[in-house]
Amino acid sequence: MNTLRLLVALGLLFWPALTWAIVGRSRRPGLWSRLILVSLVAGTVLLLIALGHEVLPGGLAITGDGRAAERCLEIGGHVVAGLPGGTWFAAGLWGAVVAGGMRGLFGTYRGWRVLRVESTVGTHLALAAGELVVLPTPRPLAFGVPGTPRQVILSESVVERLHPVQLDGLVRHETAHLELGHHRFLLVAAAVEGALGWIRPIRRSVAALRLSLERWADEEAAGGSPQRREAIRGAMLALGGDHGHRWRDAEMVAPRLLALSSTRPLGSTDVAWWLALGVGIAVTFAALTGSLWVHLARLAAAAG
Repeated sequence: MNTLRLLVALGLLFWPALTWAIVGRSRRPGLWSRLILVSLVAGTVLLLIALGHEVLPGGLAITGDGRAAERCLEIGGHVVAGLPGGTWFAAGLWGAVVAGGMRGLFGTYRGWRVLRVESTVGTHLALAAGELVVLPTPRPLAFGVPGTPRQVILSESVVERLHPVQLDGLVRHETAHLELGHHRFLLVAAAVEGALGWIRPIRRSVAALRLSLERWADEEAAGGSPQRREAIRGAMLALGGDHGHRWRDAEMVAPRLLALSSTRPLGSTDVAWWLALGVGIAVTFAALTGSLWVHLARLAAAAG
């Protein structure tokens, strides 16, 4: 039973890593962002459930109910609980996953609070999505910060380097991140990476989520206009490696540039949340239900 939980959990966490090329050229990055998000959340929750199931026999033994612990081991379908020290290993791994996820989540949130610029620093201009802040620094900066008010922060060096049309495209891109609520996706990405980022395929899955968010913001900022697409692409080329370095992954820039250079008709990115959520719930429910039937069958056989 628990083997199935673990396999499905790992499958949900691993498969987004295979979508990198698809996300890079898709005209529906919003759909992929939602699907990957739901998959990562469902996979992480299911993994924690599976690890908690491995701890159960040891917990029963600690309470003094040795008979219940033995019966649990007999019919529970445990993977590691029956091994010497397996219960403690599962408990330690469960705690490490939770602690790592919380550290990644709150670390990202605190980082955004630190990045907020006070009204007395730099030049503040009103935007529909909040405010534009230009900082007097030669370091290339271009990012959005959620909160009240939402801020799009640029450095003077970026403003001076870009043509006005390119600058408008860059601001539209960062504004799109804020208006679409991408900070919520990034919080999940930080939590999953903090919890399970030591597993390479899961790091790649998180990177695919971040790529889909960048692509989504590109498409939203372009708004179906070839001129705006070229402006965003021009801004990225003008900033060179600096813009890619901001994400600590220059590999993310190449698929964005390729997608922006395409003039194919845009597809809709307005995919209802219930669709993406339904896929994740259906997969998770199927795994839990299937394993439950196996557990009930083993209980019935033991009772007989």
